[in-house]
Amino acid sequence: MELLRIIDANLNRAREGIRVVEEISRFYLNDQDIFLGLKKLRHQIIEGEKSLGIRPIISRKSESDVGKEPHQIENDRGNLKELLEANANRVEESLRVLEEFSKLHGYSGELFKKARFSMYGLEHEILFKLSKSIDYRLYLATDDYYLKKDNIYDVIEQSLKAGATILQYRCKDKTSKEMLTEANKLRKLTQKYNIPLIINDRLDLALAVDADGVHLGQSDLPFEIAKKYMGERVIGISTHSYEEGRSAILAGADYIGLGPVFDTSTKKDAHPTCDMETITCLKKEFPKARIIAIGGISLKNATRVLTAGADGLAVISAILNSSDPARETTVFRKIINQTRALHRE
Repeated sequence: MELLRIIDANLNRAREGIRVVEEISRFYLNDQDIFLGLKKLRHQIIEGEKSLGIRPIISRKSESDVGKEPHQIENDRGNLKELLEANANRVEESLRVLEEFSKLHGYSGELFKKARFSMYGLEHEILFKLSKSIDYRLYLATDDYYLKKDNIYDVIEQSLKAGATILQYRCKDKTSKEMLTEANKLRKLTQKYNIPLIINDRLDLALAVDADGVHLGQSDLPFEIAKKYMGERVIGISTHSYEEGRSAILAGADYIGLGPVFDTSTKKDAHPTCDMETITCLKKEFPKARIIAIGGISLKNATRVLTAGADGLAVISAILNSSDPARETTVFRKIINQTRALHRE
């Protein structure tokens, strides 16, 4: 009976861990191949359980299990990567236990061994994708006008703390030395809140402050040149039409900033506005592309843009000019999350 308890406990632990990893692959990475691989793995474990022929409910004595209380370390998950690693390790360790103890139950254990090595491969794939994965939902960008305000760093910090998922440093009218000083301050802020920092236009500045990526305009360095120096770091491209968006996606941009989708006062030389159909058409043709809508985004029109297919909203004045940037950020996140949940259903 005690042998069955060990097998039963590890079957449960393996399935639970896979479920957590499945949710990451399905809802965060939106990767069907990995999701299906995990689903297949879960069914392999069910197959192994059937082959063992045990009756798990009879085997369970959870009320008397001396190890039922979680260790403190189990409650400390600092980020998604740590959550993934903890649960992947949980699955792998459980499968190793199943492999060994099932042999004592007259089973070869080969199925559990294969499942363990499959999990190693899937974990590696997910970790690689997570290292390149950025949450683009609420893309906060700076601007020359707001950078002159005395409390700009406090405003940005309030927004990062409240839920902005990415920050772009955008500055046009300062010296390189001044920009380096500002970018370094923002780098420290983004590291504090584990938020990616993107530098607008300036590849050299992005490298100098060890930013997570660079954002290029249509007249900036070609994507191929930036890629040579940025390596696996993020490269975004500004686009203003279906043709420019399509070209940037095909070139390999990690995301495109499409706009302006509405009239904006932030950028004086803004292009003509794009309609919602441009977003929808690009998303239909390139479902895995990351499209960030920019230009005139507000709480009033955010749902409309997201419904059209945008993966994220780039916001400047709606947050930086707000009397309560934390509240504004929180409401944006609420709208984004509700709209995504509605369309996921």
